Amino acid sequence: MSTFLQSNAGHGPGPVVVCIDVLTMLILLYYSERTRALWVACCAAFTVLAVLTHVAFYTARQMSLVAYITAAGLFGGYCLLLPLFIRMIVLEWQRFTSRRSSRKSSKPNI
Repeated sequence: MSTFLQSNAGHGPGPVVVCIDVLTMLILLYYSERTRALWVACCAAFTVLAVLTHVAFYTARQMSLVAYITAAGLFGGYCLLLPLFIRMIVLEWQRFTSRRSSRKSSKPNI
């Protein structure tokens, strides 16, 4: 979501983008603490890295815009999608195996 609200002016992240990323981080940290699920903890960790990238960009003025965009896109984008994708694969595999086992148990024995 924050990618669509990113400023194209070239001055780094806007305050709206940082607020969205911080809010996402807080929600994922809370959800991670409540569920104790590994995939949520991984998502929370990557959002923490994305927020720390924003902090590093604001505090270290020597950081180039290319390095910031690369790190923010990597941690807040691709790395965040990885645990979500793995969780989706695991859920689909569980659904497939449960359907297959229910079909086997419903067959009449001849």
